[in-house]
Amino acid sequence: MENERSILDNIIDDAQEYFNARQELATLKIAEKSSNAISGIASRLLLLPPLVIAIVFASIALGFALTNYFNNPCFGFLGVSALYLLIFLILFVNREKWLATPMMNTIIKNFFKKDSDGKN
Repeated sequence: MENERSILDNIIDDAQEYFNARQELATLKIAEKSSNAISGIASRLLLLPPLVIAIVFASIALGFALTNYFNNPCFGFLGVSALYLLIFLILFVNREKWLATPMMNTIIKNFFKKDSDGKN
């Protein structure tokens, strides 16, 4: 009877260790996926300022180019503003299809990406 009790205790101890190990593994996987997502966002945010600066200078150059074309500074920079307003309206109308859905799919794909050993 006591021998059966010790075997049952060993099984219970092994089961507890197994479930604790699985819980720790799940926690580590969540931490890895979260840090991967955060680092992806951070790296893209670091690339944003140079892009914004390049767009600002290109906009100024385009404004001066249109100024020469229209022979009026107001029309040149107004043309650049109209271009940006048109781009904004197109993006706003198609924001779900072009922005939200692809971002969501990328995040989900990265979250469920297989490891090198083929596991999630």
